[in-house]
Amino acid sequence: MCEAARSSGKERVVKPMQNCNWKGEDIKDDFYSSAMDREWTDCKTRYEYFSKNGYTWGAIERELQDGDICPQFLNAISLRDPVDRIISLFDQISENQSPHVTTCDEKERKQMIQAFRETGGEECKCTISEHKEYAIEGSQLDNYITRIFNGQKGLLIPFGQLNQTHLEVAKTKLKSYDLILFTEELNSPNTARAMDAVLGWHVDLGERANPSHSEHAFTQKARENIRKMNRFDYELYDFAKMLKAW
Repeated sequence: MCEAARSSGKERVVKPMQNCNWKGEDIKDDFYSSAMDREWTDCKTRYEYFSKNGYTWGAIERELQDGDICPQFLNAISLRDPVDRIISLFDQISENQSPHVTTCDEKERKQMIQAFRETGGEECKCTISEHKEYAIEGSQLDNYITRIFNGQKGLLIPFGQLNQTHLEVAKTKLKSYDLILFTEELNSPNTARAMDAVLGWHVDLGERANPSHSEHAFTQKARENIRKMNRFDYELYDFAKMLKAW
């Protein structure tokens, strides 16, 4: 979405070369801000900051707190198929491209990554651990999107213990968005029309692919187990598909 905002020619973007994340003293919207263990803003502060600086677009890449989905803004979100998201994550860490921390030692990590590609089992959760100060081990593998909709506390729920209540919180917040997009459909004519109708953007995002997928195959068994392990994220993903108005 940051790339699309830059390409639209209509927006004054917050930190355009830094994923459009506001990273000031009072608010931090980048991925690792949660390590500070605090809520960063409220809607009034966010609106005043944008107005003062003439900004019209910004992106949040961390868990969602109460001051992040604001009625003063048009709110848009792009979701990704949960299994594809996790596979992409493992493609990154296997190529040493990811900043995510791990509690495995190097030899164990490589073995666990290979095992996860074969089985998709939760015993491999040490391969992707986040900052232990603010997220439980393996949170990225266990209904991570549902977790981030539940705020900072959602990242601390023990592995495998999310429930229907957490899903309902996520669904309620998702309904607050003006535009819901899907990574798999970003280059489709329908997505282009939706961005035009809601945001006034006329952008062509072109073909989008993860080139490393062809190099690191996940077995069908692994994919099935990952899907089962992330059933709340799939319920949320399917709910989002029903919500979109295009």
